[in-house]
Parts: sequence; C-alpha cells; structure tokens
Amino acid sequence: MENLLLLVVNVWMMGLIIAVLHAISPKYGFAPLLLILGAMMGALESQVYLYIEPTEGLRFFVSATLFVPTIVMGILILYIANGTMPARLTIFAILGASLLALFVRVMFRAQLELPDAEVISFDTSSALLAPIGLRETIASLLAYGSDMFVIAVFYQGMRNHFQLPRWLMIGLALMAALWTDAIVFNMVARLGSDDFMRFFPGDVVAKTFAAVVIWPVAAVYLIRFAPHLPEYQGDRPRATFDLLFGEFEQVMLTLSRTQQQLAETKALQVQEMAYQQQFMDNVEEAFWMHSPGEYACFYINKAYERIWGITAQEYFTNPHTWVNSIYRDDRARILTEVKLHSEEPYEIEYRIVRPDGDLRWIRDRGFPIRNERGEIYRVAGISEDITARKDVERAQLELEVEREKVMFLRQFIGEVTHDLRTPLAALDLKIYLMQRTTDADKQRLHLNELGSITSRMGRLIEDLMTLARLENVSTLTLTLVNLGALIQSLLDEVQPIVDSKKLQVEFVPPDPPLWLHVDDTDLGRALGNLINNAVHYTPEGGRVEVGITDYGNEVAIVVRDTGIGIPDEELPQVFTRFFRATNAKAVDPGGTGLGLAIVQRVVQQHGGKVLVESKVGEGTKFTVRLPIRKE
Repeated sequence: MENLLLLVVNVWMMGLIIAVLHAISPKYGFAPLLLILGAMMGALESQVYLYIEPTEGLRFFVSATLFVPTIVMGILILYIANGTMPARLTIFAILGASLLALFVRVMFRAQLELPDAEVISFDTSSALLAPIGLRETIASLLAYGSDMFVIAVFYQGMRNHFQLPRWLMIGLALMAALWTDAIVFNMVARLGSDDFMRFFPGDVVAKTFAAVVIWPVAAVYLIRFAPHLPEYQGDRPRATFDLLFGEFEQVMLTLSRTQQQLAETKALQVQEMAYQQQFMDNVEEAFWMHSPGEYACFYINKAYERIWGITAQEYFTNPHTWVNSIYRDDRARILTEVKLHSEEPYEIEYRIVRPDGDLRWIRDRGFPIRNERGEIYRVAGISEDITARKDVERAQLELEVEREKVMFLRQFIGEVTHDLRTPLAALDLKIYLMQRTTDADKQRLHLNELGSITSRMGRLIEDLMTLARLENVSTLTLTLVNLGALIQSLLDEVQPIVDSKKLQVEFVPPDPPLWLHVDDTDLGRALGNLINNAVHYTPEGGRVEVGITDYGNEVAIVVRDTGIGIPDEELPQVFTRFFRATNAKAVDPGGTGLGLAIVQRVVQQHGGKVLVESKVGEGTKFTVRLPIRKE
C-alpha cells in the first residue's frame, strides 16, 4: 500500500511540474517544458522494469504508470491552450527523443559486443544493456505516437459532437489515451506470448488508475488557469482530426486562397492600369514624370502631346525638348526654380513656344516621390494650359488700366479746374486794377504780381503735365547716370537760395562714383523736388544734408533738413495730389501741392519706394530706396 501511495504522490508531482512549466512558458518559452518531457521519455526508454504489485497477479510498471500519463497530459495542455502546431511539434520531439534513446542503446550494445569492453556497475543482464527486442521497440514507438495523437483527437471529437462538461472531456481523453497506450503496446509486443495475459490486465488497470489520479491536476489547470494565459487557443473552433492533418489542410487552403487572391489582384491591377491609362489619355492636364536631377521626362500622357503640339516619339527623340520649348525670356528663371525646388512641391508659371510658333502659357505643379527610405526617386507633375486664363487676366488688366485712366482724367480735370480758377480770377483782377489806375508805381506793383501769378500757373501746369505723363506712361528711358554728379547739379541750382538764407548744406559724393541705369530726367525732377522743399522750408541758418548709401543691390538716397517739419496727423497725406501741410501754406501760399506726388510716382516707376519721417519744429527726413542694378 505504501508503494501505491508513493506512486500517487509521484504522479501528482509530475503533473504539477508539467502544469507549472506550461504556466511560465509565456515568459520563458517552451524549452523547460520540452526538456522535462524529453527527460521523461529518456527515463521510459531506459527499460528499467520496476513494478509494484498492489494485489497478487496485478503488476503496475512504475515508469510506464508515472511518465506516460504525465507526457500525454502535457500534450493535451499544449493542444488545448496553444493550438495544433505546438502540440504536433512536441509529439515529434518526444518521438525523436525516443528514437535517440533507442540509438544510444544500440550503440552501447554494439560497443559491449566488441573485445575488451567491460562495465563497472552493470552486468550483461542489465536492463539497459540487455538485448534489444524488435517487437518491444516497435510497440513502444507505436504506443507513444498513438496515445499522444489519440488524446487530442478524442478531446476535440467530444468537444465538437457532444455537449459535455470540460472537466469530464479532459478525464475521458486521458483515459482513452492511456488505454490506447496499453492496448497498442501489449498487442504489438506481447500478443501470442505468455506475457500478454500476465501483463496486459495489470497494464490496463495501472493506466486507468494513473488517468484517475492525474485527471484533477489536468482539469483544474486547463479550466482555472490556462484560459488566462496570453494567446489562449482553447475556445477556437477546430476540426476533430486537426492534430493529424488539419494544419496541412489549412496550409493548402491558404495557399490556394493566396493564389486566387494573387490572380484576382493581378487582374485588378491590369484593369486599374487600363482605367488609369484611359484617364491619363482623356484628362485635359498634362501628366509627366522624370528622374531627379534631370529635365527630360520618361513618361508623358496624351494631354502633354496636345498642349506642346508634339508626339511622344518626337519628345523622347530629343532629351532637350522641354528646355528648348520654354520661351527664351522665361528659360533661365524656370530652370533655376525647378532646380531650387527639386526636393519639395512647387508651382510655376511660364511660357512655351510650340513647333507651329504659337505662344502658350503653362502652369506646372511638381512634387517629389520618395521611397521607403525617404529618398527621392521620381519627380511627377501636372501641367495645365492657362493661356485662356492669362488672356482674360490681360484683358481685365487692360480694362482696369483704361478705367484708371478715365478716373484719373476726370479727377485731373476737376482738380485742374479748381486749381486754375483761382489764379485766373487773380489775373483778371490785376488786369482790371491796372486798367483803372494811372499811377505808375501801382501799375508796376500790379505788373509784378501778375508775373508771380503767371509763374505759379506755369509751375502748376508743368507739374500737372508731368504727373499726367507719369500716370499714363509705364516705360522709362534709362541711361547710365552718375548719381553723385546728378545730386550735385541739383544742389548747384539752389545755391543762390542757400546763400541768401545762410544754410549749411552737406553732401559728399560717393567715391568711386556710383553709376545707375535710371531715367535721369524724371529722377532728377523727383530728387530736385525733395532738395527744393528742404531748402525752401528750412529757416535761415538751418542745415540740409544729402547722403547716398550703397547696400549692394539697393541704393538709399536720404534728404534731411532742420526745417519746419510736418504734423503727425498730416504725414499720411503728404503724397496726395494737391495736398499741402498747414504750416507749409503759412510759409509759402504759392506752392502747387504736386511735388511729393511726382516724387512718389517716379520712385515707384523705378521699382523703389519713398519713406518720410518728420517732427514739427525739428525737421523732416525723406529716404528714397531704389533697387537698381549697378553696371
């Protein structure tokens, strides 16, 4: 009885070891579990025929009763919790370990048969070195394979066809597997001999006993603990014979489905390519692609051929077709922009000349295409013929210019009518007074005043004509001008006024001379207006400074005075036609109010801008910035 109890304890202990090793497999893998199962198989193959006899004539072989139930329990745990493939691989590993143990026995036995071979701890009757029985060897392999496959198939069959409690299915599967082991081994190894009836009943009872003992361990673990493991497979539907060939059928089915999907995908790709080609051939925009760093495209669609007026064959024959098609005035700019924006999306507009001489406007939108490493391997883009839009824009611009001209003419007539009416009335009055008096002194006075009025009218008319010309003519007559000499000549013209008012004038011409391409007449008039104002509105003993600063691609001309200044609230209006600051009217009521308007218009026509800073009683500073290229 003590041996039987010890066997029960050993079976439970082995079962618990298998359960614990499987429970820690998510962290440590299946290696510890496979190692213990292989060790159990090696112990079985040692052929140590130790048995106990609970009752007379009923023999329990300890190794078979202890290890076989534990091994099939491990297979059942793997099959339920981890799926078909881990269980099948473990079965093959155990069978492989069995064959390895058999090979070791054969090797040792062959070594023992050779001369001078001896053993220390065993004699030739030792179980390990005993002659190998072919029937028992085949029986062991068949029994191991059968019971491990039967336990999974039997369990899955009951689960698929019978509504039984899981704990009962686990116990019945263990029982069926161990009965299979006893029947197969004894039928193959002992049928027809006296040992069959002597050992078969005890083997069946022993395996039944072991199944009942290990049943609770397996059921508790598989029902209470295993379902909480990650990737638990116990609830996944599977075929009854899934362990035998289910995975292979699944693989074949997967391969078949994959082939079908590949065929469908290929057909879909061919269809999509046909649709894309139809789309590319019928869209109005040109689509193109070229390699990075190149201008020649390796793909263009039908729209590209229509817009450029060439065939694809003609395009691909000459790699410079696109570059040569760009209008000469746009070519350098476009090639530079395409190169600068080669690694980012860009949008450019330019003109092309078709083979028939037709000039077309094109808008390109290009974007780089990157591979999985982030490298640009293609540049794609869309080109649109925007000639019609440009024609509309040009027509709208011309219409807007005409409208502005009409508006300016109306405003000009209104302003001229207003500003000429006053001096004309003064002329009439002075003429009338001269006719009414015979006093020579009074006639001389009226005559001088008539001269002043006509002089002011002359300046007014001249300024009006100049402003009208600047408003309606956009082209400039450019000549190479020495800027320092130009300013010095303007200062020389006002030198009499400077001397009479005892002003200090400071100007240092640049050295070397600064030569610019400008309209010398208009720019001289604009700068003369600024210098005249500075001299005119600076009190006696004041200071006027003129400076030139070269910023490389920009020239700044500064005219600064210590004159009467301009009120802050009136600064925004100083460039308005006919506007004059309040304090300026008090100093000189005869000004035209057009000088600064002319300055602004001339500077704008040269692509520059004019800025003003002023403070009443301290002076005014005008800065003219001209972005003019030096020659």
